Amino acid sequence: MLTGIPLLLLIAGSIIFIVVMGSKFKVNPFIVLLLAALLTGIFSGMPITDIANAANDGFGNMMKKIGLVVILGTLYRDWE
Repeated sequence: MLTGIPLLLLIAGSIIFIVVMGSKFKVNPFIVLLLAALLTGIFSGMPITDIANAANDGFGNMMKKIGLVVILGTLYRDWE
C-alpha cells in the first residue's frame, strides 16, 4: 500500500482528475467522484473489498450530515 509522497501525488492526481472531468468534460459529479475514489483505492494498493467498504462508509456518513443539501443541489442542476 502506498504511503508518503507517492500517496500524496496519487491524491493530487485524483483531485486534478475530478476537476478536469467535472469542468471540461461535464461528466456527472457523482460518477466522477465515485470513479476517482475507486481508482485511488486501486492504485494505492487497497484490497477491493476495503475500497467498497470505505466508499460505502464515507458516502453514508456524508449523507447523514449534508444529504438534504446534496439532493437539493442535484435537483437544481437537473432543472437547468
